[in-house]
Amino acid sequence: MNFIKGIVTKNINDNLYEVEVNKIGYFIEIIENNILLNKEYKIYLYKYNDFNNIENKIYGFLNYENYIFFYNSIVIKGVGPKTILKIINNIELDKFKDMVNNKSFADILHKSKITYKQLIAILKHNNIIHPKQFDKELVNSLSNLGYSKNQIIEAILKVEFTDNLEKYTKEIIKRIEK
Repeated sequence: MNFIKGIVTKNINDNLYEVEVNKIGYFIEIIENNILLNKEYKIYLYKYNDFNNIENKIYGFLNYENYIFFYNSIVIKGVGPKTILKIINNIELDKFKDMVNNKSFADILHKSKITYKQLIAILKHNNIIHPKQFDKELVNSLSNLGYSKNQIIEAILKVEFTDNLEKYTKEIIKRIEK
């Protein structure tokens, strides 16, 4: 983990700031709200190489928990920095975890503008939920319709998540009825 202590001297645009450390300026995309200019901050750094767009970015976090969440999530297939930043910029991490515990998934998707598939991947990878916690409600709902739990679980293991919960459920039912 890398961090610097520097003075935020200028807001370039959106989250891009100039940070001066020992008379050397760095452009860092700081992922926090309410940054004050001419104030010293301890900033946790993550250097990201985007090979598709051939660019390097340095992301900075004032909050260590946000840094760890970003660091752990950046390796997930189909989830890039923009996806993770949509969560961090729109929902405080503690509130995000509370929303997950309260199963307020629609609120998370609405506030962060990420897909259902991305949300599930992030939650699973960061051990915020057990991998099958999402499917627990689905198992109960489908078993209430008369399907056996063994059939449901077997089908869930074979069906890949989609962005559309309705489509995902239909695919599971198709697998069960085969």
